[in-house]
Amino acid sequence: ADRSVVDIQIVNNHVEDINGVNGVTGNAGAGIYLASCFDCLVQGNYVKNSNFGTTGNSLAPGGIGINDADNCIISDNKIVECDYHAITVRNTDGFTITGNNIMAPRYMAIEVWQSSNGTITGNRMSSATNTEQMYYVKGSSDIVFSGNIVNCTGNYRVVDLDGSGANNRLTISNNNFNYTGTSNVLMFGSSGTNDYVTVKGNIFRNNTSNGTKRGFSCTAMTNSDIEGNSFICASGQDAVLTSGTCTGTTYQNNKVVGNVSIDTGTAGLVFTLWGTAAPTAAGYAVGSRVF
Repeated sequence: ADRSVVDIQIVNNHVEDINGVNGVTGNAGAGIYLASCFDCLVQGNYVKNSNFGTTGNSLAPGGIGINDADNCIISDNKIVECDYHAITVRNTDGFTITGNNIMAPRYMAIEVWQSSNGTITGNRMSSATNTEQMYYVKGSSDIVFSGNIVNCTGNYRVVDLDGSGANNRLTISNNNFNYTGTSNVLMFGSSGTNDYVTVKGNIFRNNTSNGTKRGFSCTAMTNSDIEGNSFICASGQDAVLTSGTCTGTTYQNNKVVGNVSIDTGTAGLVFTLWGTAAPTAAGYAVGSRVF
């Protein structure tokens, strides 16, 4: 970031009905946008219905968009019915997102892409029925997502750790996730690299009855710790589904509630069960250890 642009404060504004694409491509647009700056504050703003002309996401579109803006704080804003992402952070080292109230974004409530050293705490997030993800991370490291309340009725994943961009040292802890949407999974770690991920102390409620659903699903999540979570799922669901290679990853001291199962077709996972029966022999892969 350009260190000559510093200490910008955008505080207590009302921003509404921003198209955001006049004179540029449909990849732009934001209610509030910070780019190439340092030590900035976005606080106490009300942002509604931004990005209704945005058609792509390459320029960090959102109700609040942060692009190459290091050490920024986004706090205590209300972001309502934005037609792209509510908050998006890209190419940024050092950021805090706290105390925000996010309601009914079209695509993602919070997106983090190719960024590092961030904390996302104490936010309240609720979806529309067509919201795709509440928290999406790609190509990022040292990001903490903790103490948030997430209510979702959307049609895709609530949390998506996109390993195609190589994520490292992510923490997802002490959050309350409530899902009544139509997707097949509440939290997902996709193939690629999700390394040294901690998923600890969360409550996952998946109440949809639309086919076989999962509370947690991961593909090739390595050197990670899934510990002390509660999976509360409706009848006919898998609480946990793993696949691929999860070498060095432990699943321990998690509580499973409901008529659910655990299916781990995974090599290398250390699997300690609590409050549920062990999976069948076909339910886990050679190289896993099940206790």
